[in-house]
Amino acid sequence: MHETTRELAATARGESPATLVVRGGTLVSVTSGEVLPNTSVAVCGSRIAYVGSDAGHTLGDETRIVEAEGRYIAPGFLDGHCHIESSQITVTQFARAVLPLGTTGGFFDAHEITNVLGLRGLRLRLEEARTTPLAAYMQVASCVPSTSTMLETPGAVIGPEEVAEALSWGEDVSGFGFVDPIEQVEKGGGALGRRTKARTEGQSWSSFDPGVGGRRWRSKRRTPRPYPSSVVRTSW
Repeated sequence: MHETTRELAATARGESPATLVVRGGTLVSVTSGEVLPNTSVAVCGSRIAYVGSDAGHTLGDETRIVEAEGRYIAPGFLDGHCHIESSQITVTQFARAVLPLGTTGGFFDAHEITNVLGLRGLRLRLEEARTTPLAAYMQVASCVPSTSTMLETPGAVIGPEEVAEALSWGEDVSGFGFVDPIEQVEKGGGALGRRTKARTEGQSWSSFDPGVGGRRWRSKRRTPRPYPSSVVRTSW
């Protein structure tokens, strides 16, 4: 991260050329609520290095320039929690549907296909997502089986070893799918063990339990750290 910061700073100062410059558009700032005309954005690699009225000092011989006059520049939305399988379409078709509307990525819990095909299903989703422009971050399903092998016939069982394998596939396997309901946390067992494995790997996990408070919520907070899944995140 230190090296990346130095590269971004060098581009912002004009000492290193930008990879991409989006020039002369109207910037929509989702943090301040301002709409700023005649603004340019310089990108170094996959990160923004400079935002201002003139990015000419960041241009190089190989810098790609996108003329944005008469257009708006805005951050893409990241879907905080989604099961692509629920849409009944492939990742490719999902990307075609959401990208034009401003959702440029998200955190995808491939729980449903994993419950049928195991890690093979998660790998299929991941590899297809990598062929799309979508910034797709897959999560390792926590509830496979979703209930119990006494109540259903799952296609796989995801335990600590499977979690460790999936987390080794790349940075776009971003953490652990949500545990629902909270009873699984209170009773411990398989799901809690899988989540603990995710925490020891330095990963986050998602969760939501509407209406849960008091002692039950405090007991959940004592387990490895969650991030709320019912949110919309923005990314520059």
